[in-house]
Amino acid sequence: MSGLLKEQDKREKTYKKGDGDTTATMGVKAAKIAIERAGIDKNDIDLILFATLSPDYYFPGSGVLVQELLEIPTCPAMDIRNQCSGFIYAISTADQFVKSGMYKNILVIGSENHSGVWI
Repeated sequence: MSGLLKEQDKREKTYKKGDGDTTATMGVKAAKIAIERAGIDKNDIDLILFATLSPDYYFPGSGVLVQELLEIPTCPAMDIRNQCSGFIYAISTADQFVKSGMYKNILVIGSENHSGVWI
């Protein structure tokens, strides 16, 4: 009986790091869908705003990684790191840029990947 109890008491700690996606690659997947649904070309994007609490790196930001992965090198990009409210701030910032006439087509991405963070 004691052998059975010992066997049942064995515990392992397992940390799953996800399926290999990063915050930026998940953002790229979502961006491609959004661009297709909007019926625009990726080169029509004037600015990328990337909202996240869990960037791939602290520097550079995930926005420029998306810019590189989407292959739109002349498009400026910036991260907005305001935790849970980051996407709302990104939408608000995009709205003001469009209203000011500075940009016309802004790609706003909100992406989080906590499965590989702080392990």
